[in-house]
Amino acid sequence: MSFEIYPEQLPIIGAQQAANAASLSATTGAMQVAAVPVPAAADVVSAWAAGFLQGYQPGFFGMTTAPGIAHLATGSQVLTPVAASYTATDVAGGPAIAAAASTLPA
Repeated sequence: MSFEIYPEQLPIIGAQQAANAASLSATTGAMQVAAVPVPAAADVVSAWAAGFLQGYQPGFFGMTTAPGIAHLATGSQVLTPVAASYTATDVAGGPAIAAAASTLPA
C-alpha cells in the first residue's frame, strides 16, 4: 500500500472546502426557515406532527449542520499551512529516508 500526498494540491482543496462551506451555510440558512413546521390544524395528527418536527429542526441545524459547517471551514483554513509544513519536513527528512532505504534489499 502506498500513501502519496501532493502538497501543492492541498491549498486548492482548502479553497474548494471553503467554497463548499459557504455554499452549505447559505443553503442551510435558507432551509432553517423552511424547516420550521407550519402551525397545526385542528386535528390531532397535525398537532402531533408539528410538535414532533418543532423539536427536530433545532437539533438538526444546531447540533449537526452548524458544527459540520464549522469543521469544514476550519479544515479549509489549515490545509495551506499543512502543505507548507509537509513540504518542509519532507525535504528535511529526505536524506534520512534515502539512507535507510539504501540498507534495504533490492
